[in-house]
Amino acid sequence: MNEFIDVLKGIEILNICSLFNIIGCLLIIFIFYVFRGPATYLIVRLLNLKEKDKNKIKKIGFYKPLKTFFLVLGVYLGIKSLGLSPKIEIILEKAFRIIVILLVAKSLTNMTAKNSKLMNKLNKKLHMANNGNIVGMVSKIIACIIYAFAGVIIINELGYDVNGLIAGIGLGGLTVALAAQDAASNIFGGLVIIFDKPFSIGDWIKVGTIEGVVEEITFRSTRIRTFDNTLVVIPNNKITNDTLNNCSKMEKRRIKFDIQINMNVSMKKLNLTIQKIRDMLLTTDNIIEESVLVFFDKVEDSGYNMFVSCFTTELDYANYLAVKEKINYNLVEILNKEKVELAYPSKTVYLESNSKTVKVNKNTSKNSSL
Repeated sequence: MNEFIDVLKGIEILNICSLFNIIGCLLIIFIFYVFRGPATYLIVRLLNLKEKDKNKIKKIGFYKPLKTFFLVLGVYLGIKSLGLSPKIEIILEKAFRIIVILLVAKSLTNMTAKNSKLMNKLNKKLHMANNGNIVGMVSKIIACIIYAFAGVIIINELGYDVNGLIAGIGLGGLTVALAAQDAASNIFGGLVIIFDKPFSIGDWIKVGTIEGVVEEITFRSTRIRTFDNTLVVIPNNKITNDTLNNCSKMEKRRIKFDIQINMNVSMKKLNLTIQKIRDMLLTTDNIIEESVLVFFDKVEDSGYNMFVSCFTTELDYANYLAVKEKINYNLVEILNKEKVELAYPSKTVYLESNSKTVKVNKNTSKNSSL
């Protein structure tokens, strides 16, 4: 309180300071005011030698705060040259340091702003540029941290003990964290998704029973557009704790069949059919030759099982189905041409009536398809 009273008594400065000191004070302020622009430009230009565009240099994050600093420095040096009382000079120095702290914080927040050069580099490295919400959120979190540190330093400059304040903030943060564990878990899951990058916007993913295309990623949740055109919002902690299948990362897609052949087919004809199916797959477009597998797999109760498997380079689902359809038609054509019948699962039931046994074959299948 005594310090502020001393400030009010500062009016007596006019009786202490000479007219020369006042003119000198104004001259110092004027010089700093006039040369703050060129000095700021020169310093920023030296720190960014690769940048030659004047307008871009002026848009660099710390350009305006540095320019303001030179003006504040001129005012500080000018007032200090008046030869004020020690108590007023202490207040002046504290005010100067607080302003400098705020200017440094402003510079750092400008350099980490959403559209800043530094954040653009981070976007490219972390592949977040397609989601403006995440970029903006990261920028805001960094700004809050910077101003929080600046606030602690300013409180310390004013002579207050910050240890108790920090302890109180820690206890308060613990209370909030316990009350919002689910929200905190989702935020942590969002950070994992952002930095681990298991998927990106536009990817086709499967999470549990949910399948679709990722439309948006936030710190709390991920939005997926399903193939039924519904929008599903999944909490990030569920995604990080569940099995995730990123279908967009496929390099090839598998086509697989199990074909049941009737037991009436001779081994020679079965072998010839297998060879023709293998040759057909090897000559089909967009089929990887090394992946073609056609074998007489096993003997079932209802017939011979033929295993057919291959991979296609067509990743688009519609094109994949088109390739699969073409193979189906060719398979049917080969089976018909070789007069190879498909086997139908069946059971033989024996009915005993009047000392006579009646044999009944019962077909247990509805349809047989490839």
